[in-house]
Amino acid sequence: MSDAFDTDPPTASYSNRRVFPRSWNDLPLSSSSFQYLENFNEPDLIKMLQTEYWWVGDPKVSTGFDPCSNFKSKWLPFASKSRQIESRVELTEYQVVRECLWVLLGAQKSFLFISYTDNEILTKNICLYTRKPAALTHLTYGALDAFCTEIAESATSILQIRAFINFVLLSENSIPSPFIRLAQVCERLVGDAFRVISELEQDAKSVCSTQLTLISLSIKWQVWFRRISFISVLILQVCSPQMNTILSGETSILLLNRIEELSRTISKCFPDPYLIDLIGEVFISTTEAYLCNIMSGCSLNSIPFLRYNDSIPVNDPSFWKSGVTLIKSSVPNVLSPVIQDVLFGAKSLSLLKSFSSLFRNPKLLSAVEDHLNSPLSSDKGVNSKEDTDSGVGESEFHDDSDIQEMVRFMESTVIDKPKYVLLMSPSKKFSEYPAKVVKCLREKMKNQALRISSYLVSSLLHGPLSESGTWLSTVSSFADDLNLTHAFENLSKIAFFRSGEWMYAFCEEIFSYHPDNRTESVLNKALREQAIAVCGERSWVYGRLKLILAGNDISLKISIPWPLNIVISEESLVIYHNVFRFLFELKQAKWALDNAKWILRSENLKLALLRSRCLYVINGIHAFIADHIEVAHAEFMCTLTKSDIESNLDNLLTYFSTYLTRVKEISLLSDNVSQKMLNQTLRELFELCGEFQFPCEMDVEYLASEFSTRVGFLRTVLSEALQGSGCVRIEASSLLRVLEDSCKFNTGVTTRFHF
Repeated sequence: MSDAFDTDPPTASYSNRRVFPRSWNDLPLSSSSFQYLENFNEPDLIKMLQTEYWWVGDPKVSTGFDPCSNFKSKWLPFASKSRQIESRVELTEYQVVRECLWVLLGAQKSFLFISYTDNEILTKNICLYTRKPAALTHLTYGALDAFCTEIAESATSILQIRAFINFVLLSENSIPSPFIRLAQVCERLVGDAFRVISELEQDAKSVCSTQLTLISLSIKWQVWFRRISFISVLILQVCSPQMNTILSGETSILLLNRIEELSRTISKCFPDPYLIDLIGEVFISTTEAYLCNIMSGCSLNSIPFLRYNDSIPVNDPSFWKSGVTLIKSSVPNVLSPVIQDVLFGAKSLSLLKSFSSLFRNPKLLSAVEDHLNSPLSSDKGVNSKEDTDSGVGESEFHDDSDIQEMVRFMESTVIDKPKYVLLMSPSKKFSEYPAKVVKCLREKMKNQALRISSYLVSSLLHGPLSESGTWLSTVSSFADDLNLTHAFENLSKIAFFRSGEWMYAFCEEIFSYHPDNRTESVLNKALREQAIAVCGERSWVYGRLKLILAGNDISLKISIPWPLNIVISEESLVIYHNVFRFLFELKQAKWALDNAKWILRSENLKLALLRSRCLYVINGIHAFIADHIEVAHAEFMCTLTKSDIESNLDNLLTYFSTYLTRVKEISLLSDNVSQKMLNQTLRELFELCGEFQFPCEMDVEYLASEFSTRVGFLRTVLSEALQGSGCVRIEASSLLRVLEDSCKFNTGVTTRFHF
């Protein structure tokens, strides 16, 4: 190996570069010189070097070119040419110890080591044990080189940690808060390590104390080598190579996942209280910072694992279902148990902001922001040791290649576990069980998200919040009733004919017209009059109802304003339309039978008896459907006060969908085969009953036969369905008894009538 030595002299400018991080004695450095050390004679060398650096207990140690000199011919170019020149310079053990301490403290150049730093690329911060130029009389070259290489690795880890700290804490960019917390903890770690090095330095300089040997230095530094290297590898796994990757949201999630895995596995691999406490502190601190950041009002809409669809604005009815997408691969592991609540909270906040703007009511949003601004901090009073749900030392080792790589690296750095008392006592600041503390943080975040969702549901069910705290609005004259409770109640009264008296008057007026004389203007006039009576003059409902006439078919068109159409969607309105049409046909058949008693002559007994038997069946069907719809509606309105509905819009949507599904099944409008056959048969039955509007044109025998056939078919299908062979899931025993009685009543009669 070449013996050329290119170390710059320790000049004043060199001192400004902090070659020696601190003053080792009271002697200032000599004047500047730009010549290499090899070109100096012995007196100049003595002047340029700090004499304390070469102190070995005897201030009069010889530094000449005699055989006992520490410089020998390596340093003195005028040494005897005939004497064999050794390839290494013999140093004292104290000199090697001092250089090791210097380089750990950040010295950039020395006789044994050289360091390189970089502010942007983490892996370019490195310390090298250069050219193996030194020798000790009592150690083999290999042992000395191995020790110095280990010191260089420690110095490299410290350089990389300090580069990370400087980038995070001194950067002008907006650094994610988890990395700021990690940098603060790393700063404490480096500070603790430097205090240990300072104590070792004082031991080395003290004449009275036992001499600090390389063996004692290795033993005392071993545990800190483990700690420093562990954190350095963690930073490399997350940030390497470019440190500006810290600015990415994905890197924050990678950090959280790595810390969460380490907190569960480190106690199994390294029973070091200081390191366990350090990782626990990082776990709690970074998680708390991340959760607080995403729950703040300014950041909830920019969470990295939520993707907002730009093509779906917030005031689009489909925003709740399709406007925000969860990117599962980007969700931190620590948030997995509450990720759906976070998603609901983010969507709810977006909608509440739109509500506040639409209703010109800042109080609505400020009430939510007050909760968002409340501190989301860890509970220091948690008795973490009693938590048995999950823990750092209880879970199995995580099957992760990066974690296993870190463990293998750390196990390779130290052969045996240290058998001495640790130099630094573990911090007790975060002695709580980390998993328990993070669980509490997670629950607090969940509660905040649920509170936001509850504000959204309340504003939809009852109306926007006014300054006085009551659910009112100042948008328009009808906005007092712009809420779902009003919509559910009044739409069911009209579309499901629950209003009784008023909708009966509507039907009477419509059915009194001959089908050829009905027009949409007449129909809508009649509907508007009764809808105002049902809903009230200030209601928005009657202005959004319209009857459409297509041939002899009448259908109802309902238009729901935003934001109520988030819940009462177009799919829901299809059910309202279909149920209205079905019930309208049922009531028309019933009205035709009721009204026929006034136009049938008393001598037409067969027709009169047929009418009463048809009316018996139709009345049974009408009572069954109307009663069950009323029960379904009453139960649904009661569920609106449940806590699970009030805290989650998805639950409200689920209950509302269940309610409409039940109404659809009651009206025999489901898509399964059994209900389709029953519905078709009922509609044919309604058409037969409609013939009583024109009794002069009726064929009594044919009508009686067709009526009995359809009633018998209904009884058979419904009986099988109730026994489990069909798909009807409603309690229809009362309707079945009506159909069975009708069939028995017509059995065994030649004319199919009893006279």
